[in-house]
Amino acid sequence: MIRVANAPCSWGVIENVEGERGGYARVLDEMHEAGYAGTELGDWGFMPTDPRALRRELDSRQLKLLASWVSVHLHDPSRLGADEADVLRTARQLAEVGGPDNLVVLGNDPYTDALRTLMAGRILPEHGMNEAQWRTFADSANRIARTVKKETGLRTVFHHHIGTWVETPEETARFLSMTDPEEEAMQSRASGGMQTGSGTSTSRTTTRRSRRGRGARAGMPSSRSRTASSASSARATWTSRASPPSSCAAATAAGSWWSRTCCRGWEVQKKAPAATAST
Repeated sequence: MIRVANAPCSWGVIENVEGERGGYARVLDEMHEAGYAGTELGDWGFMPTDPRALRRELDSRQLKLLASWVSVHLHDPSRLGADEADVLRTARQLAEVGGPDNLVVLGNDPYTDALRTLMAGRILPEHGMNEAQWRTFADSANRIARTVKKETGLRTVFHHHIGTWVETPEETARFLSMTDPEEEAMQSRASGGMQTGSGTSTSRTTTRRSRRGRGARAGMPSSRSRTASSASSARATWTSRASPPSSCAAATAAGSWWSRTCCRGWEVQKKAPAATAST
């Protein structure tokens, strides 16, 4: 039986973007009422950070904790120490509350580069990283994954995404070829530039990794887990468009996740020059 989970990002709680957001109790109540079997953790601090308190909240609603996205900056070695600490903090919470099948999801902080944001869904080879930058990116991912495994026993997965340095099928395949399959795997989620921006299925790439690494399907909890998949909301609705909607406010309901993430990224970056990659 497949059991489906959700995530706080479906309620607009996403990567610490500013804006109004409902309390965690309401989010968990609505997940339970809708019949979901589990949840991601969401932004650190949105749900109780005390493991006992969080476990009580989840147990009272028959919800299982299964994963958490953590924003990182794998292309920037000056931020690796801080990113590693953030990831490890989340991993310890996941391991204690959710158990050994939980997953840490590395997501490079999206919409921080003007060129990659403006060209989301239309990325060309010349918009990518050079050899040295690729090595830095992959080495950072490997280091964080190994630290998480050593300290908590959890596996780390990676989330390709629009507006980041790993978006296209080619970039995703290269990332997989440069990372350790014993420590990491590509997570197949509802969103991602490969599906929405490029119109290409993730199945070939994820299958390649699942043959190299452990686990039945890349990025999915093992057969021991009661929760088979995470049904996070699609974050990349507009990636195939040549430009964003003329009015962000008219494109979505006020206060929704899209107006505070993708739309916010476009508003911040649309005036920036589409020059060269900044990393």
